[in-house]
Amino acid sequence: MSANSEDQCNPLVLAVLRQRIMPDWKKKLAGWQADLAKASIGEFSDAANGLIAGAMTCLAIKFGVNDIEIFGKATLRKVFEWIVGELNSALPTDHPYIISILHIGNDPGTALVVLDRKTLPGSRDFVDAWKIPFAWAPTKECAESGRYQVKKILSPDGETIVS
Repeated sequence: MSANSEDQCNPLVLAVLRQRIMPDWKKKLAGWQADLAKASIGEFSDAANGLIAGAMTCLAIKFGVNDIEIFGKATLRKVFEWIVGELNSALPTDHPYIISILHIGNDPGTALVVLDRKTLPGSRDFVDAWKIPFAWAPTKECAESGRYQVKKILSPDGETIVS
């Protein structure tokens, strides 16, 4: 597999992710969701991070690569968004937590943050794979202390749903 352009998303990678990888990871989360609903937000975050890492590892194995960076930044960003959306869609609307993508400052990179649904108005309205909450913190210190805010909700195809 050749390196992907930094500014173009590879649709084949996304297709493999959605059709061949995410169904199994969604089933895994769906099976754990009752126990995770009773867990602390930190425990849920650990589980979500593990599921995301597992899905990324499966993607690398499917394409026979050792380093997923070969897919390029645009593809990896979209992969991360799809995984978050797909995992959120495996949670029932009354689940206490939702996975969000966190941007820190002007950094185009992404991280994961788990939000308590009670603190996020309308979160029950976007529990499918087509709506992903994006949180923003001005600095890493703010993010680590939980001082961030949801700035927008996007669909994985980049359409802004709420801003």
